[in-house]
Amino acid sequence: REISSYAYFSHPDLMIVTILRAVRVSIQHGIHPEVSPSSFAAYGMLHVILKDPESCLRFNRVALQLMEKHDSRYIRPTVEYVVHGLGNHIRSPIETLIDPLMGGFRAGISYGDLGHGLGCAHMACYVKFMVGSPLEEVERQLERYTSLMQVYNKTSVYLFSVIIHQRVLNLLGRSEHPTILTGTAMNQEEHYQVLFDTGNELALFVLLEHAFQLHYLYEDWDNAIVYHKEALRHPEALRSLEVHLYHREYKFTRSLLYFEQYRQTRSRKYKKRALQVVKLMKREQAAGCPNYDCYIPILDAEMVMMKKESTWEEVDAAYKDAVKACKYSKLRALAHERAAWVIGEHFHRPELVKEHLEGAKLHYLAWEAFAKVRHIDEKLKPKTGPPSLL
Repeated sequence: REISSYAYFSHPDLMIVTILRAVRVSIQHGIHPEVSPSSFAAYGMLHVILKDPESCLRFNRVALQLMEKHDSRYIRPTVEYVVHGLGNHIRSPIETLIDPLMGGFRAGISYGDLGHGLGCAHMACYVKFMVGSPLEEVERQLERYTSLMQVYNKTSVYLFSVIIHQRVLNLLGRSEHPTILTGTAMNQEEHYQVLFDTGNELALFVLLEHAFQLHYLYEDWDNAIVYHKEALRHPEALRSLEVHLYHREYKFTRSLLYFEQYRQTRSRKYKKRALQVVKLMKREQAAGCPNYDCYIPILDAEMVMMKKESTWEEVDAAYKDAVKACKYSKLRALAHERAAWVIGEHFHRPELVKEHLEGAKLHYLAWEAFAKVRHIDEKLKPKTGPPSLL
């Protein structure tokens, strides 16, 4: 179990071998209450990679039933982490996963598996970030859990948690540079070097991916492209991320970047890449995953803009429909901000730009992303010199 956990971060092929070996041992020699449930949960996770969601869910149910039948305690944090963080998100709304993940955290504290228990807490914070929970609340919880990770020397999960922690701090406005992951939680350059030196491919990819998303959010397209290209140089890590509940947000931002590159260059290769990612997301949505429902409407609005004959009325309506369809404040804010950018760049409708920017500001305030609120305020300021969009 420990070998497969560490292999997940840097050697996916070794992880697969150890999982298959553990399942074989349980089948040949019988069920062990504190080993077999995690083996079957991990085997279910492999079927996410194999694009077989039904088998994943079936083995997840086996793992949970075995755990309950045998009153497995020590193994509970591992099973909850794998089942809910790396499996059931393919069919369950991610907000429903918070309670079982926190149950795994409490079990880890109670029965001594602090590593996987804190992994469950880390995953629960990820979910809260993704669904747009108030950032002050998310930051307080991350501060608590990362402190426990340091106290108990749980380095593996700590290296991941400080990345999302610093991103939250950046959005709250508690960093010198909003797009650089350096502040009280971590130093981006130093963290990168540690991950590079230790060969932690997955954490390295996550660091680059979070930097990419921050630069995209602040419309720093050039640096967003740089970080995105650097992240793609770690294909094994990208393969590991496929099982993680967070991978949808990465796909979403990746497709948005391709749409923007197509708008700027009119190169068909970017249009093709964007449409390929959207097609994949819609295929998984049609197969029963509810966690794409909040992203697809924004991508649909982006595709309306790609049509040469689109009018400003059609584009405006498409983004407003996306705002209504998005159930999380962070995505409503982004939909408004994208609308302001696109309408301002292509149609020069200052009254609509202002309307969408003000809408974005309200939703960023609700999310407590105060750094983004200041960013929007700068956009709303009357410009001096050449005529502005506003």
